[in-house]
Amino acid sequence: MPHSDTLPVPPDLSRNGYEVIHCIGQGAVATVWKAKLIESGEFVAIKLLRSEEADLETIQRFSQEVSLLKELGHPGIVNVYHTGVTHHANPFVVMEWIDGTSLRFLLDRENTLPLNQVDQINSQLAAALALAHSKEIVHRDLKPENLLLTPGANPHVKVVDFGMAKLLRPEAPELTLRNAIFGTPQYMSPERAMGREITSAADVYAMGIMVYEMVSGRRPFDARQPTEVLIKHVKGDVPALEGIPDNIENVVCSALAKEPQDRPSALEFGDRLTAAIAANA
Repeated sequence: MPHSDTLPVPPDLSRNGYEVIHCIGQGAVATVWKAKLIESGEFVAIKLLRSEEADLETIQRFSQEVSLLKELGHPGIVNVYHTGVTHHANPFVVMEWIDGTSLRFLLDRENTLPLNQVDQINSQLAAALALAHSKEIVHRDLKPENLLLTPGANPHVKVVDFGMAKLLRPEAPELTLRNAIFGTPQYMSPERAMGREITSAADVYAMGIMVYEMVSGRRPFDARQPTEVLIKHVKGDVPALEGIPDNIENVVCSALAKEPQDRPSALEFGDRLTAAIAANA
């Protein structure tokens, strides 16, 4: 979640039973805080909707995120404990505290990751997404910032921030203008860049971008202007992964196919990458 130059004022949630410790992130409509339960001392993360941004669509999207996280209940997806409102009527959601770092932090520090670690991260992500996709939920903003890793030699992956998630169910409300493009350009699938209808294949494309980045230290498509990046997603060839075995490169490129129907499912991508890496061990 991007940070602002101005530190937000900590909310007073003592009457709700929480002691707010410090801000760990802020986005366009919400701030995320580390806090602890006053009674037990247990740490939690609290996502608080800012009152000045609380229009109807924002509140609906915030509510949908909470509902989706409660529905998913997967060990690879952040857990929701409960919701509430501050005395200023700001909605908030209490989530599990994940003692770790983001994949972005790890990549900024290490640049590239060993293939066995790439496989470990991608396999766990694939399992979490397989559940979401089976329930017709597309995350729609997968990127290294939204993958948290617990400490240690065998990190546990947690997917966070379903604020842009899209429900593909017929009865789901349309919370954004049709053909509207929003998200992170570097991880956006070609169909999203063109404003077309999306499916779970958009998440698989983002998985492919992240694996490409983990093994090479760079993203396949980048530019100074977001529109240039989107054009590259739609028309550009995937740059070769130098020094990476061909069978692994072929699996990565399968997730980066221009047409969504040509990509594997999240679980298939995870399994194929595991097999390709094992074949080169």
